[in-house]
Amino acid sequence: MDYKMLWFKINHKIVTAQDYIDWALVEINNGKQAVELYAIASYTSSACTELIQKAFDSYSKCMPEPSPFAQLASYIDGQIKDIQQDDGWEQAVQQLKKVWLHYGQPSPLAIWYELATMLTELTTQDILEKEQIYQRAFEEAYAYRSLYCFTRSTLWKS
Repeated sequence: MDYKMLWFKINHKIVTAQDYIDWALVEINNGKQAVELYAIASYTSSACTELIQKAFDSYSKCMPEPSPFAQLASYIDGQIKDIQQDDGWEQAVQQLKKVWLHYGQPSPLAIWYELATMLTELTTQDILEKEQIYQRAFEEAYAYRSLYCFTRSTLWKS
């Protein structure tokens, strides 16, 4: 089992102890060595998933490849910076709407769905309203920068 499939199962709350064990064995067979990997691989499928999750979280922190959560947060940060710098802010708002649609409804992203919808409904004559949307997007982007809300436990809430 590969890393992304394991994250998918974790985030959809369908991961089992055996999934972690299979993933660790694949990692070890691919030449990776870490105490946490050997600990995960040593569990049996009847082990408590929470214990294995702790070892997985510990290993994930020191992996060279960022977790899908870190990758997503980095992407969102890039879009927010574009809005703050007035650098393609309309496209950034649309991209954040796509993130919102793809990953469910994490509350910090709901505003981007609303703003993108407002932008889509604008006509070219609505310059004043477009400026108001930009101002709101800028304010939301500024507020977002102080949040650290994209973690495994908060991003994919069911």
